[in-house]
Amino acid sequence: MQAKPQQPTQFVTSLAAIGAAVLLARWPQMNRAEVRALMAHLAGEVCRRFAGRRIYVAAGHAQQRAARDVAIRKAFAEPGPDGAAARSPARTRQVAAQYGLTARHVRSILASKNPAPNGRSPASANH
Repeated sequence: MQAKPQQPTQFVTSLAAIGAAVLLARWPQMNRAEVRALMAHLAGEVCRRFAGRRIYVAAGHAQQRAARDVAIRKAFAEPGPDGAAARSPARTRQVAAQYGLTARHVRSILASKNPAPNGRSPASANH
C-alpha cells in the first residue's frame, strides 16, 4: 500500500498565501492566477527541501523590540506633551508610561544606544 502524499503544512500554506498577498498588494497589475501558482510552487519547494526536518520559526520579537527601542529613543529626545524637557527624568517616566514599561527599563534601553542590527544587545551581538 502506497502512503498518501503529505499536504503542505499550515505554515507553508500560510507562507504561500502571505507571499501572494504581499506581491499582489505591491504590484496589483500582476496576474492573480500566476502569482498564486508561483507561490504554490514555492510552497512545494519548501516542503521538498525541509521534508522530515524540524525547523524553528522565530516569533519576530527581536525586530519588534528593536523598532520599539528606536521609537523610545526618539520620544525621549523630544519634549513631553505637558512640557517636560527632552532627556529629563520626567520625560523618562512619561515615555515609560507611554510604552507600558518601567522608568528603569527605559533607562536601560537608553543606555544601550548602539543595538546590533539584528535586535540583540551590543554585548551579545558577537556571540
